[in-house]
Order: sequence, then C-alpha cells, then structure tokens
Amino acid sequence: MDNLIGDSGLLFFLKCFLADVLKAGLDEKCYRIGAGKLGFQPNAKDKFELSVVVFDKAILTPDKITPRYVTVPPKVVIEIDVNVELPERNSDLFQEYVMRKLDSLFNHGVEKVIWFFTKSKKVCIALPGQAWQIDDWNQDITLFEGVKVNIADYIAQEGFKLD
Repeated sequence: MDNLIGDSGLLFFLKCFLADVLKAGLDEKCYRIGAGKLGFQPNAKDKFELSVVVFDKAILTPDKITPRYVTVPPKVVIEIDVNVELPERNSDLFQEYVMRKLDSLFNHGVEKVIWFFTKSKKVCIALPGQAWQIDDWNQDITLFEGVKVNIADYIAQEGFKLD
C-alpha cells in the first residue's frame, strides 16, 4: 500500500468544490457531474484520467455506465495541476503534456477543457477550433452555461495553503 498515489488535500477539495458548484448550477435531469479520477477510454489505444467532468445524460446513458472506463466523451473536462513525469527532463510540460492532452480530448469529442494550475495560479480555458485563453485564476471563470467560479476567492475563504 505504500506506493498508493492519491490527490493532495488541496486538489481533493478543489475537485469537490468545482463539482459542487456545477451540481448547484446545472439541471441534474440533463447532466451527470462527477469528480475524482474518472477513466475515459474512447478507443482501444487512448486512455485518460479526468478530474471533474460534465456529461450530457443523453450521451452517457445508464447502459454506458459499467465497471469499465467510460467510453463516451464528457461535454466539459476540468483539470487541476499537472502530476505527470515526462520521459525527458528538458521536456516542455505545457507543450508535451497539456497541449497534447487538450488536443486529444477535443479529437475524441470533448467540447471544453478548463485547466487550473495551482503553482502559477493560472487557468487555461480551451475550446476546439478557438484561441485558448489563459487568465489569472482570481478572475470569474465560466465553467458551463452561466456557472461561474472564482478559485482565488474560494481558497481565501477556506484559508487553504498553496505552498
């Protein structure tokens, strides 16, 4: 059990907060919202681990929820941080991992990706075929149709440490 890799406390609570905000702002009859480490496998060779997701219930129907990875794309994916080791020490993490994952998610049908980075306190908002936007995370960020969040305000209210 010593090699178990879990989320940090900050990451866990940010995922929960974002899922709670989405659940409060979206119609549960239309959307499935979840947070954790969801496995998304759109085909035999590609696998993704996703932090917070919003699925259209018309796409993620009950028959597609099984003991295996989900095979249909979420509408929105929210990622927090980058916990990945690249094969080469001099690799550009944003280019080699973040951009590649964003492009791949879009190629598999995801409609929007929002990526929060706790070290730089930045957020990347990406939509396929559009210019990606990078902002400070103390701005109001639209997660989904009229559902906004301000991560900096939440962290300040909760008193979380970002060391």
